[in-house]
Amino acid sequence: MLVRTIALITACATMAFAGGAAVSRGRFLGVDTTKRDSDPVEMYRDPANHATAAASILRGLAVEAEYFPQEDSPAELATKLSSWTSSLRNSLALERHMANLRLVRFDGDKKTLGAAIARTIARFPHGERVSQELVQMVPKYVADLDLTQWRFILTIVDKPKDDSSVKVYLYDMALKIEPRGPAVEVVIPEQRFTVDLYPFSLNAEDVESKAEQYANEYGVTEMEDFKWFFESNDSSSEVNWGSCRSGSRRLSFQALENWL
Repeated sequence: MLVRTIALITACATMAFAGGAAVSRGRFLGVDTTKRDSDPVEMYRDPANHATAAASILRGLAVEAEYFPQEDSPAELATKLSSWTSSLRNSLALERHMANLRLVRFDGDKKTLGAAIARTIARFPHGERVSQELVQMVPKYVADLDLTQWRFILTIVDKPKDDSSVKVYLYDMALKIEPRGPAVEVVIPEQRFTVDLYPFSLNAEDVESKAEQYANEYGVTEMEDFKWFFESNDSSSEVNWGSCRSGSRRLSFQALENWL
């Protein structure tokens, strides 16, 4: 298992900050080869099912960390980022690889934000798609004037075609914005901001050997439910974001018998 740098550990430990807010999104890329007639244990045991296994483990780890993007306000979610990233770092089901950081120089022109990100992370996995997703997560309006330091967390499950391995990518963009109140567009000032990539591989040996344990602990999360769970409730750029909004429901584990 590869060990990431001290810089990664420091960054993960300092994600909660004053005036902070966070937005989450989950995406699946590649080919989902999951066999829908598999029982829960076999779902973890069979490599063909490991895209769904990764989604299930990620959702289970988030629940353990009390990280609920669908339910938490942006300010609340920011306070939980450290617990969420620690849960990924400490999971034996995920093999950690070297973290990557890119510094994006932004001139303050919102129309060029996506291009600036795409140009900087072009060599990252799915760089163009990631830049589009990150830009879409940036709010157009923010009601709470205290929310100035934002993090945009994109969690990706990637199952390449003709490859049994499954990758997990956690992208973290830290961006300053200037809220203007309800119905008044935010300003994104000229700045240098960071896009961090934390890559993992699903540890197939661990997942297969602990198939029964993981089936009991994490259940089965299908891909659409994975994307729903990790989607901040107000992830549209047209929404007024404040610090006190909270959703009302959490996605429960599927009962094992429902998968059969």
